[in-house]
Amino acid sequence: MYQFKIYFHYLTFYDYFGIIWVLLSFFLFIILAFCFIRKKTVLSLFIFIFSFVFLIVAFLGAKTFLDNTIRKNKITILHAKQLHFENALVISGKLKNLGKINFHKCIITFKISKKTNNKIKNIIYNIKPISKRSIIISREMLKGNSYVFKTILNNIIYKNNLNLTAHANCY
Repeated sequence: MYQFKIYFHYLTFYDYFGIIWVLLSFFLFIILAFCFIRKKTVLSLFIFIFSFVFLIVAFLGAKTFLDNTIRKNKITILHAKQLHFENALVISGKLKNLGKINFHKCIITFKISKKTNNKIKNIIYNIKPISKRSIIISREMLKGNSYVFKTILNNIIYKNNLNLTAHANCY
């Protein structure tokens, strides 16, 4: 829920353009469905259902497109070490702004999941990880610049048979 608040707080021109495009297309499909409602009821029903599916898919597609172009970033885990005296994991990494806008806030999510040789089990383990933690970086990141971060994740026992993945959403 917090991630949605941050997303709506840092909307850009491109986000507004995408939202307006999706909503206009949706309303045009609805109007088209009402135009066919008397003569071709089945076609009208199909267009009506399609418009709602389009609404959901287009919003997700627009967000994904913007995340991969405008708000693109690269995160690299430089070092991950389990502390001997406590169940904590120290992670250091680097976040680079590859996007076309300056970032104001980034949410870095770490997932720890089991590692196996079976690809299907790896997908399942990544969907439902053993542990999932996030950190928030509230710092201005200019285009092309990098930020080195270090964090401690408590109550985690990290062993060699586990995967540590990181994903960043920056706004």
